[in-house]
Amino acid sequence: MTLVLAWIRKVGITEELCIASDSRVTSGKAWDCCPKIKPLDRKDSVLAFAGDTAYAYPMMEQASNAINFHPKLNTRALDITDLNGHISRVISNMREYLHDSIQPHKQFVPELPETQYLFAGYSWKYSKFMMWRLEYKKNKNAFIPMVCPTLMKNQLVVLVDTTQNKEFDGRKLNENLVRRRIFLKMVEKGKSPGDFFDMEPFEILRDIIRNDDDWAIGGTPQLIKVYKHLNHMPYGIFWPNKASHQITIMGRPILNYETFRNPVIDPDTFEKVYMKINNDSEFAITSDDGKFDKYREIKDL
Repeated sequence: MTLVLAWIRKVGITEELCIASDSRVTSGKAWDCCPKIKPLDRKDSVLAFAGDTAYAYPMMEQASNAINFHPKLNTRALDITDLNGHISRVISNMREYLHDSIQPHKQFVPELPETQYLFAGYSWKYSKFMMWRLEYKKNKNAFIPMVCPTLMKNQLVVLVDTTQNKEFDGRKLNENLVRRRIFLKMVEKGKSPGDFFDMEPFEILRDIIRNDDDWAIGGTPQLIKVYKHLNHMPYGIFWPNKASHQITIMGRPILNYETFRNPVIDPDTFEKVYMKINNDSEFAITSDDGKFDKYREIKDL
């Protein structure tokens, strides 16, 4: 099971697009360090998935290849609003090449894909963040990009794989429950319709991962942000908390000799710190207030 969330966060006078997910893949066992968000090389957008990994990983990789091999797509000459349909057609076309592994020439009807995709990024054509859920529609035999309902007048995409329904606070986890939890968190903070999200969706994701009533969603949260300057940035996360001193990147705990230049956040307070880089040849990193937060010292490789 997977939970993926995408929302627009207000930061001062500007906004940023946040995409977060858990990192557990299950198949008779649980693997807690698997990436579910793919930052695209064109830098202004990302793909993510929820559902059957046998579908999801090959389809996301081929969609990424299709972008990289097309000069106008790879260089952002074509906007994300031109790209979403192309991604849908690429992954839809891949289903035609499924066949029986024992008798490849036997007539084969592939099962309906229990997989959803998120495509989100910044549109230079419309000067705003945009996001879609790519859903398989049986009547069209294709994945179709869908605009999702807003929450308190804010864009929000929720991908939940319901093939293995996890319980959260005694209720089966589904999109409506996740949206309600986010709504209640907004109300708890005194927000009204039209007020922007901060990190409320991430807080709900964090709490669901920490709830161990079921094994289907878990691992560590992973977080990527997309900015209006057409760049994306993966964030490090202390997990299970900052006191553990364990930094995770895209769901994977880093090794004790690895360095990471991007911000690392506390999943409870959302305070940012940076790893200290000893190598003088590394470019300087400063925090938002101009100070360099030295988190821990890593020896040169």
